[in-house]
Amino acid sequence: GSEVVVKVQYPEAERQFNIDVELFIRTASLLAPYYVDILQQLQKTFSNEFDYRREARLQRHAYENLKDLPDVVVPLPFDGQHPCARKQFKFSQGLVTKNVFVMERLEGTTVDRWAKAFIRSLAAHRQMCVEDLLAELQSLSPQEIQRLVPSDASLRFYAALLRGSDALRNGAACCFNCSIGWLLGHHVLYKQSTLPLNVHQVVERLFRVQAKCIFEHGFFNGDPHAGNILLLENGRLGLIDWGQVATLTEKERLVLARGVLAVAD
Repeated sequence: GSEVVVKVQYPEAERQFNIDVELFIRTASLLAPYYVDILQQLQKTFSNEFDYRREARLQRHAYENLKDLPDVVVPLPFDGQHPCARKQFKFSQGLVTKNVFVMERLEGTTVDRWAKAFIRSLAAHRQMCVEDLLAELQSLSPQEIQRLVPSDASLRFYAALLRGSDALRNGAACCFNCSIGWLLGHHVLYKQSTLPLNVHQVVERLFRVQAKCIFEHGFFNGDPHAGNILLLENGRLGLIDWGQVATLTEKERLVLARGVLAVAD
């Protein structure tokens, strides 16, 4: 079988959301009318997220747009077009309904969780509490923070050293296991070192993905926060949660491209 992630909508969530927003709109119309349009747009935007069938279509569209990028993954929904769904559920529309969303499982951790774990680890290493470390980092300028981050070249070199060390050790272990270890019935375990995260590569990939989405396809995630980006165990990036998507016409993309070029110059 296939490992999947299942997202289930809380009962009455859509109804409760609409009740709450309607109350805010009525209150704003009496006390602050200039907020009514904003609240109505908010209601319209978020109401789309209560239909998981729509989100599945958008996520499949994103998969088709980005499938040519080898270091980026968008999990496929188990809708009627998924190979496994077509094979096992021939007379249905797959496993996606209005209130249930089933998609492929990606093994990894989100960027925000990685960042929190890194901050805790750094604070422990420096024998500081997390709050004091964050206050110290916030007092630094962007240039000072950038100097604290190892360069792309040094991170690549260190990763290559770890891979080389593992290859030498595992080669010796293989020779031992296939000879003396086989005779003695004792096997040495192979080693796979944890490679450091190359933040420069992550940033470059994210910019490349966003550029492809915006300028090539005019279809991009409208909510690309750190909780929607996965650092996968195989080194690739996983992009999830395509419930909020924005689109641009060709004319709008050209105007935006000219603006970017103008800023770059």
